[in-house]
Amino acid sequence: MFRVFLFSRDTLALRTPGMEVVGKTGQEKMVRGKTEMKRIENAASRQVTFSKRRNGLLKKAFELSVLCDAEVALIIFSTRGKLYEFSSSRLYNTRELTDSLIFVCLV
Repeated sequence: MFRVFLFSRDTLALRTPGMEVVGKTGQEKMVRGKTEMKRIENAASRQVTFSKRRNGLLKKAFELSVLCDAEVALIIFSTRGKLYEFSSSRLYNTRELTDSLIFVCLV
């Protein structure tokens, strides 16, 4: 990691890679780069990304159910055929819901 010192008349700023000047005020903010939406070729990287994004999606489903008092059901199938599920309500058995959705899709 490298650092760049920027000198101006009034301030001394420390700038690191990834920081961009944003807006009319010239304030610096950390900005994430855009991810190109294409298949990840490296199998290990693909599995790590799947795991992280799956956990993030499950967390968002839980947050949505708590914050908005919504009934949320989430079903995720991995490429290996493993099932991951979340249901915010005990009224719904996600296994039964999954089975009925698969049946509807196949008919």
